[in-house]
Amino acid sequence: MKNLFARSGSIQSYFLKLFELVLVVFAVFSASSFFVYVFSSIQGFCWMLPSWFVSFLGTVYAIVFPIILFIGCPLCAYFWYRKGVAGETSPERTHTVIRGAVRWGLAFTLIFYSMALFVFPLNALWSRPVLDDMTTSMMSSNYLFEYLLLRSQALRGILSGSLMFGGLLLFFRRTIFAGLVIAMFTSLLLLLMLLTVGNLASIFGGNIIGLYLLVATGYLLMLQWSELRTKLIGAGQLITPVAGMRFRWAMLVLVVALTGFIYKQSMHEMYMNNKLVGKWKVKVMERNGAEVSPETWMTDDRAWTTVYIDAKNELRFCANPYTFDQGASFHGWYQLDAEKGQLDIDYLRTVSGPVQFRVEGLGTNELSWRGKVGKDDVRMILARDL
Repeated sequence: MKNLFARSGSIQSYFLKLFELVLVVFAVFSASSFFVYVFSSIQGFCWMLPSWFVSFLGTVYAIVFPIILFIGCPLCAYFWYRKGVAGETSPERTHTVIRGAVRWGLAFTLIFYSMALFVFPLNALWSRPVLDDMTTSMMSSNYLFEYLLLRSQALRGILSGSLMFGGLLLFFRRTIFAGLVIAMFTSLLLLLMLLTVGNLASIFGGNIIGLYLLVATGYLLMLQWSELRTKLIGAGQLITPVAGMRFRWAMLVLVVALTGFIYKQSMHEMYMNNKLVGKWKVKVMERNGAEVSPETWMTDDRAWTTVYIDAKNELRFCANPYTFDQGASFHGWYQLDAEKGQLDIDYLRTVSGPVQFRVEGLGTNELSWRGKVGKDDVRMILARDL
């Protein structure tokens, strides 16, 4: 790729190097996030990871990444710039290597988005009853966007397929341009949905990766501007035939496909194996030995009538039996010991200290919960809302 606006010894050259190094850092961040997210979802594998590994990853993402981004990139760009001025490096060769790293990082990011969209109904399985029970006036833009993805299989298929196809094409030099075009149009469609419907941050891990996707795609596409004019004005093909690609590239596509299949199956098993996931109706609730009247929910937000439980250790207690009110609900994170039948909840709104329930009937459609919520002894009989 031809360097469009950099000259050796100019300040523009330094900022170009800095910009490309920042894209490389985000490429590594995106690619590593892709592998960590996929393989940590595989049942059995995630339990093999030592506890210090999770802390190490948190340290890398929270401390090391910003240091590399704000300190390492400017320093590396300066030394790269000085070596270029002294003629000790080849500008074309170094830019080619850097842009290759950006392209591969972008490819993995596109595939990550594609897989996230593909298994989105499994990831958001718990929120389907939540969204069904919410009124439109109470539904935030994030919930509205989730509801749109959950209910429109065609939209998920188009977005997921386009991102996957564009990411795979970026792995091959002969189809870089086609992959960038597909990625750019799909990214613009996602941006349009972001601006008009909802926020992607709570669904796909933050706006940083989404911003990187748009910037990196636009920059690499700009470097292909001469080829873009040829393709649009001339008689060239937008997608070069890929039949003559080497065997190792075909194996790469196979590995990506198998990774996606394993990821989907792992997510499916995670939800199927969790005996608490779903929407539960409270048939009977007793507080300090006295049964709570079914009409008490209108004046007492602790008179729960519905419990929403996620496979990712999140649950919500709601008093309103007809609609889900996010503001009035009690949200918490739980840990289940299935062998002991013990459910630990670390926090609930306005409830001091942790909450612990003794759970009976795991694996059935009716559960008995007994525990202490604040100063009250609480017993509940829950039935799965099929």
